[in-house]
Amino acid sequence: IDSLSKTTQAVITTKEKGNFKDWIEYANKGLFAFDFQDIHRTKKKNQFDLIARPKTPLTLDKLDISDSLADTIVKIDCDFHTGDLNTEKIK
Repeated sequence: IDSLSKTTQAVITTKEKGNFKDWIEYANKGLFAFDFQDIHRTKKKNQFDLIARPKTPLTLDKLDISDSLADTIVKIDCDFHTGDLNTEKIK
């Protein structure tokens, strides 16, 4: 992830306050950037919050990796564009 270059522009989606520089950098690389914000809440939501999303998402076919390595990448059955991920959806 660190070696990926900036390929798009981040769209900040959170209304929370804080330093989200790292998440913005990930979104600039085409990744959806989530964080578990419950640690900062008095009322827990039990979810990962979408902090920033890429204007143009990175897709597996844009990565220069072998087929055998691509087969080991975890695939999550969800639409990241919809926003926050409830922890019960991640198994």
